[in-house]
Amino acid sequence: MAKNKLRMGYRFEVESSELGGERGRRVLKSGAIGSITGFPAFIGDYQFDFPWLSKKITGEAKHGYGGAKQIAVKKEWYDKIQLQAKSVNMYDCVSFKFKNACDGVTRVISFDFETFKKILEDIDNVYEENTWLKEENEKLRK
Repeated sequence: MAKNKLRMGYRFEVESSELGGERGRRVLKSGAIGSITGFPAFIGDYQFDFPWLSKKITGEAKHGYGGAKQIAVKKEWYDKIQLQAKSVNMYDCVSFKFKNACDGVTRVISFDFETFKKILEDIDNVYEENTWLKEENEKLRK
């Protein structure tokens, strides 16, 4: 039973990392090593590196904490990944997978309000810069 739970957890870490496409990666030997060493490469279960964000994103993957209709969420998971992420200047998130859910929403990813606000600010800054560059490009064409 424990091996099956580990396998499901591993698979969900891979699924979560794949959200980032080529910019996402599963953190090998994550967990205890990241907690103990504090090395950025071992923080969280997966990481995303999007160049348009001011920081990388690291996340914890949680699978099977509940059933097909609900998930138990622990504040300590958010506190832990946030503390680790801040120590290495990264954004943090937690992803969840409903156990045995086959249809509808089966997986979610969540950010605390402050982290999500900062990510939206990064996106807005990129949008503003892109708009300015388009305007400058149009001026040069005239």
